[in-house]
Amino acid sequence: MVIRNPEYLSCSQTLELELRDGKLDVAEMYTFLDATFLQLIQIDKLIFNNVTIFSLFISESDISLLFQLNLILEGLPEASSIKTLELEDVTLDPSLFHPSLQALYRWLFGSLESLVLVRSGLVEIDCSWAHRVENQAQLDLSENPISVTSLQNISHCPFLSFKYLKSLRLRRSNLTSLQSLCTILSLNPALIELDVSRNNFSIVHYPHCPEMNPLKMLNLSHSGITEIDSLFSTTLEELDLSSNYLEVFNNPPQTLKKLHLSNNRLIRLPSLDNLSQLRELKVDSNQLTILINETGGSLSILEQLAILYAGSNPYQCDCDLKETIIFLNNSVFVEDYPAEFLCASPAVQQGTPIMSLSLETCVKAKDCVVIDEEGHGVDYKSGKDEEAKSFPFDQVVTVDNIQSFHPELLQPLTGSISSGYNGALLICGASSEKISTLIDHNIIKQVLADLFSHMLSQAGKEELFISVSYLQFYPDGSAVDLLSPNADRQTLKLVAHDILGSLVGGLSEVCVCSAEEAYALYETCGERLKANADSISSRCSSLFSVAVEQKLHPEEVESEVCRSKLQLFRLAGGASRTDLRGVSPLVKVVEQTQCEATTSNTILPFLLNDALTGNSRTALIYCIHPRGLLDDETPSALALAQKARNLVTKATVNRWCPRATEQKIRDDIADLRTAMMSQGESDVHNTFRLAELTQNLQIVKNLCWEKRREDSKKIKGITQSCRTPNTNLHSSDHREDTGTMKYLQAQLKQEMEEHIREGKGNVEKVQERVARIQQLREALREETLKNGATTEKSDLCQQSQLEYSKAQEQRRQLKEDHRRLIQEEVEKMERDLAQEQLPTEGPERELLVLTRERRVLVMQIEALRAEAQQAERDLQNQYHKHQTELHCLREESLQVFRAFRQVSEEQRRMSEGRYRCVLLEAVQDAVYLSAHNQELQADNKQLRKALGELKDTLAVRGDPTAELLSQQQ
Repeated sequence: MVIRNPEYLSCSQTLELELRDGKLDVAEMYTFLDATFLQLIQIDKLIFNNVTIFSLFISESDISLLFQLNLILEGLPEASSIKTLELEDVTLDPSLFHPSLQALYRWLFGSLESLVLVRSGLVEIDCSWAHRVENQAQLDLSENPISVTSLQNISHCPFLSFKYLKSLRLRRSNLTSLQSLCTILSLNPALIELDVSRNNFSIVHYPHCPEMNPLKMLNLSHSGITEIDSLFSTTLEELDLSSNYLEVFNNPPQTLKKLHLSNNRLIRLPSLDNLSQLRELKVDSNQLTILINETGGSLSILEQLAILYAGSNPYQCDCDLKETIIFLNNSVFVEDYPAEFLCASPAVQQGTPIMSLSLETCVKAKDCVVIDEEGHGVDYKSGKDEEAKSFPFDQVVTVDNIQSFHPELLQPLTGSISSGYNGALLICGASSEKISTLIDHNIIKQVLADLFSHMLSQAGKEELFISVSYLQFYPDGSAVDLLSPNADRQTLKLVAHDILGSLVGGLSEVCVCSAEEAYALYETCGERLKANADSISSRCSSLFSVAVEQKLHPEEVESEVCRSKLQLFRLAGGASRTDLRGVSPLVKVVEQTQCEATTSNTILPFLLNDALTGNSRTALIYCIHPRGLLDDETPSALALAQKARNLVTKATVNRWCPRATEQKIRDDIADLRTAMMSQGESDVHNTFRLAELTQNLQIVKNLCWEKRREDSKKIKGITQSCRTPNTNLHSSDHREDTGTMKYLQAQLKQEMEEHIREGKGNVEKVQERVARIQQLREALREETLKNGATTEKSDLCQQSQLEYSKAQEQRRQLKEDHRRLIQEEVEKMERDLAQEQLPTEGPERELLVLTRERRVLVMQIEALRAEAQQAERDLQNQYHKHQTELHCLREESLQVFRAFRQVSEEQRRMSEGRYRCVLLEAVQDAVYLSAHNQELQADNKQLRKALGELKDTLAVRGDPTAELLSQQQ
């Protein structure tokens, strides 16, 4: 970079001077070491783009160039006319901010109004630096790794105030929370524009600091935002939330004039009723299926709306889209219509432009559902010319005003739970993913937030115990504990306690301290439910419970405890018996309750019956689509909700003393045992009563806070250790492998028991059974190796491959950066040599060329050294990782070897014992056969002797039989 002939600059009043792509050398600095030149030059805007400023300016000689420039500037009466200074990709050496260079900074910053420092390596901001820029009207510090601590610390700088600052840009600055900006915003009373886009906020908790009130423009685009949980500034006019992950956006500021929500995941429009000043709205590239419903929409009442982008959404082209098409055809301010408005469903209309749809085929539905004016009932009229039926309810809302549930229905419910009552919320009919998402964000999350807000405001964390549990119910009635980390989950069973009411024995609980933690567990278990149920997840019900316990007198050792619980039921199925989704469990419970039949002893019907008729304050939310899948679904759902509304509960405050209850149960057990011993013989009734008391005692002991906290910590630890990136991908394979192992273990156990029990059977059967046992052992060993070693090695290999690829990419990037810098230096050297007025040959030119080449060689050596150091570090890291992995594999191999050795020893001992038994039996059989043989021989001799005597007798008599006997013998 060379600046020549400065007199030309002074003659023409230069408004803008740009220094781009290079390094500011000593030769260029001498250009400015002229007071006349500095006084006459008129620069309004100074731009440095991709320029490196070396510390050579300070260490070049005894009196550095910058100090010379500072001395010259001290003689100037006024500051420069520079109003805008832009430094992009400029590396500033820290030594440039020397405290004695006041004249330089006065000349440079005296008239400055706009300062841009983009990608300049700015990390720390101290008070000295802040004071130099406090009079700026626009400040851009984007794409710098500024620490949040340094931003907060400048609020302690004395006499510091950015009273003129109107625009602040902090794009891509590693910010994670708007709350951290409160301290710096307190120094900006006139700030009206804030750009914090391309950060990582995830969930935006809007800071409640008064310094945000004057703000008119806020840019939060490309920030990974999934949720916004509070209102923005009341003076905000422009809000950019594009390119995030928002699914819902409620209660936008009423003063908005521009709202950008493009490239999100919105499933419905935000409420626009109060945005009377809105002029520009962008909701394109979301998940909207409709803009305006039959009752009209918020868009049609925006009188000042001049620009609308709503294309590239998956519109559902049915008769519900009629009002949307009419609105689009009559509006001239929809910028992307009709080109970006295409049908996404049904399949036959996919890709069809919305503009070409015919509205003549759309007729009104046969059935008609009308909400009364006060919102406390529904009038249903069938298309079969039947009379209209009225169904009164406490509250009826639509999707657009679903938030109104909270103050009128749900807030009293959470308030009663904080007072010691049990509460239940039943949600039925939410069959679509869209409705389920709305309920999760607008109802479940708000209920949890209210409950924790009530409880934490009443008592401290030491006096409060809150835990959650999650049950999944399959269509066949079986229940699964989703919080249990064990593969073999405990058997769940209903337990009726005299004081605590209905409990589920064996259910896992996790302690939580905030609503955010509880909702995170709710979402995690919801994903696990879908993974477990797979194709039938839409037919599975669930129960998310929050148990709240509060010590009423924490100063006492035996303090009374107020115990309450909130049960959130998500019931699958429909109200009609012919519904393809199955019948809702609520239908069966309501029918059994009305006919006073005995409720089923399965878990879900029992808990539902207890929530609808027992000790609980219960609310029911039933989601009804007037145009359902079946004609009778809507009236059946309305009738079912009406029947459930008529049920009466018996809510009471739940208070108990754990120590006193435990002591009372122990006393009852002792009395019962004494009575049973005095009677001499056990009574069946007393035996069952003793078992019941023992079970109740164990339940009370398990409710100890310390024990539950310890169990919860174990569950969290196991869950965290088992959570891997490939959990969802391998869950089905893992379940299948686990089932195979269980089957093989059961078969092996059965064969071993039969072998021990029937040891003295047929030899062939024994050999056949031994062969089967060996085959089962071999199969079980192979399955164990496959499940254990294969998965661990695959994960280990994937992790090693990922780390190697990452290190390789870093080295490649470093090498590419060095190559680019060296190439730029070579090109600069060639340009400088071409501009120098030197002879073609000669020692002067050769010396200059050697000097320039030496600089390039030094850069190459430094680059190679840096690359070698990086490669050596990567090699060291890989070596340590491989050593660790080798140690782990060695330990695993030793463990496997020990296990095989133990199994072999056990097999050897069993075989030796078996063979000893067989040998002993063989010896005993041989002895027995020998003795029996001797007995037979003695008998034979006696028979022969008797036969001889008989022959002699017959021969004496002259009997012819004697001759016959002689012949036979």
